[in-house]
Amino acid sequence: MRLSAEDLDCAPRVYEERLRDAVRRSAERRDTWRDGDGIEFEEVSLDGSYPDTRLVRAFRAVESRKFGFGKPTADCRFGTRVRIWPAEYVDPDQEAFFHDIYFMEFLGKNARAHMVRGTHPCDPATINWLD
Repeated sequence: MRLSAEDLDCAPRVYEERLRDAVRRSAERRDTWRDGDGIEFEEVSLDGSYPDTRLVRAFRAVESRKFGFGKPTADCRFGTRVRIWPAEYVDPDQEAFFHDIYFMEFLGKNARAHMVRGTHPCDPATINWLD
């Protein structure tokens, strides 16, 4: 389903903030992300305004206790920015659930995301955007 603000019962910013808050709650489950993906979130925020709003996640690599991805680049900060609109779900919590799944798939499959594992140089003075 492709939803725009006109399909919702609330203002676009209200939906975006609820989505951000749901993604932030997920990011606060540190052990889950540390073990599963070897990262620790530092920030979940919004950038821009409707219809170009992006969900921003900033994070660092950490040693994963379950997966041997090699030595992470812990001195570098990484980030992703994904468009919110059009949304797929009326419920921001459900939208957040799928944003998490897409994010995990991105970390596992996208060549740029391999930078998190120390396979490519990164700049410790800035956010290294992966998208």
